[in-house]
Amino acid sequence: MVSRSSLHPLLRLEVGGVKVRVQQDDGKGQDKDGVRGVQFAEIMPGFPGGSQSMLDFIKNNLNYPDFAKENNIEGKVYLKFVVRSTGEIDNIQIARGVHKVLDTAAIELVKKMPRWNPGVQNGKTVPVYFILPVVFRLD
Repeated sequence: MVSRSSLHPLLRLEVGGVKVRVQQDDGKGQDKDGVRGVQFAEIMPGFPGGSQSMLDFIKNNLNYPDFAKENNIEGKVYLKFVVRSTGEIDNIQIARGVHKVLDTAAIELVKKMPRWNPGVQNGKTVPVYFILPVVFRLD
């Protein structure tokens, strides 16, 4: 479980009743190849084109499932993933889910993301873990 005190806001967005916040995880886990992730890097990984490009990507790719709308399903899905040293997003996990349809929609959003610019520590690219809370709220 992810505690609120361990999260640091990076980006916020509301698109058609769906609120999204991107936050960084302070986890010390390993990616699937056993590479240690870091909380912060000298140069943090970034979405290609910067924050505005990420907001545009989310706006254009986040889908609030019809089933969830019709059944008034709302909530915040916490996804944990690593931005690998290659910039690929990998090891996507549900840190805390809401409902299968919302969890799946949040995972699909992250799977669509392009390679990021990787984080750099001591002159080497490093994997960095993130928590992406996706808030689904009906207005």
